[in-house]
Amino acid sequence: MFAALFAALFRDPLLLVVNAGRFSNKAQTTGFVCKDLSKDCPQWKKNMGGNCQGSDYLYMLKHCPRTCGMCGDAQKKWESQEAERKANPTYEPRDSKVIVLDAESIHDYLEQESEESLILLELYAPWCGHCQHVAPEFREAAKQLHNLNLAGSLPVPVKLAKFDDSAQKNREYRASDAHKWNISSYPSMFLVGGPEEYPYEDGEKKELYRGQKASAEAIVFYMAALAHGQTQEEAWHGYLDVEKGKKPGMYKKGGKHETTELVELDLDNFVEEVLHSDAVWVVEYYSDKCPICNSMAPSFIEGAQKAQAEFPDHRLRYGAVNSRIFGEELATPYGVTSYPWITSFYLGENTGHMAGAGGWESFYNWGKKKVDENWEEGRTANLDAAIPEVEEDEGGEEGA
Repeated sequence: MFAALFAALFRDPLLLVVNAGRFSNKAQTTGFVCKDLSKDCPQWKKNMGGNCQGSDYLYMLKHCPRTCGMCGDAQKKWESQEAERKANPTYEPRDSKVIVLDAESIHDYLEQESEESLILLELYAPWCGHCQHVAPEFREAAKQLHNLNLAGSLPVPVKLAKFDDSAQKNREYRASDAHKWNISSYPSMFLVGGPEEYPYEDGEKKELYRGQKASAEAIVFYMAALAHGQTQEEAWHGYLDVEKGKKPGMYKKGGKHETTELVELDLDNFVEEVLHSDAVWVVEYYSDKCPICNSMAPSFIEGAQKAQAEFPDHRLRYGAVNSRIFGEELATPYGVTSYPWITSFYLGENTGHMAGAGGWESFYNWGKKKVDENWEEGRTANLDAAIPEVEEDEGGEEGA
């Protein structure tokens, strides 16, 4: 549905200016300015006998550089701190289309812009590892959505904004308060505006963003879908259909853990490879976004390689399903409810789930155990085997 929108992306203009320049997307600093932070600086200097270089040097350097004649030192310190800020992936450069908000601007921006635009607001902290991982994708999504806005491809302008909840200067805003955003982790993202779908009302319950955070493509698709009037559930399923077509996988060619020891299973090959096979199959259900799954992958590969090497007749095979993508069709029918999850199949039937996965030895030993328990000489594949249908819950409405 949104292929035409992505095709509308074009060369990026220099600077996004919102609301006639009131909220401009500038860098996170306007440069060093040597100024005192207190009107009492002259008196403090006098109390020190005119010498700011004593035990209170750092305090005076921060608060009274002009009065104390320490602008040079203050600038060096600022430049050092600025270099550290710029090295953090969450830092927004001058050409970024992400609107950087602070305690002074966040309320006015959301109140005014939400009347005409759909805003995705990220509450983050620079020290947060996940925030650092998300930042480049969030920035790229902001750029693409900015281009779509300028091309007139969206019925409602979509803008991405961020707020550093950990900054000292922003603590007075108290974003985590129950009557504000009520957050307990970073990054937290919320939908505001639309202009009426997600109204901004200070003190009212906010709408949590439920799309993927660490993919620019996913953010753009999701926000464009919302701008066109889809619900969050419709947008989520829409992008899932896109991913099903791409078949992202950790073990396939080009994947993060590419290997020939495992078969990457999906809707197109699961039945033929696993259910219509005369081999015992050990199958991992994983998510390519799951840190535990990623850390376990090398051990699963090693266990598969060593176990399969002992059965040159291919009576034991190993495979994997990206359950994040194909969970509804390939995981739920077999009682697989999370990931990573290891289970087994033989002659079209599920033959039990593994408990206590550990190092490569556990996957190696469990595979051999399943062969001992199930494999029989001379038995042929069950070519009538099919994925079982999942009975719908008749207990009432969803979410009840």
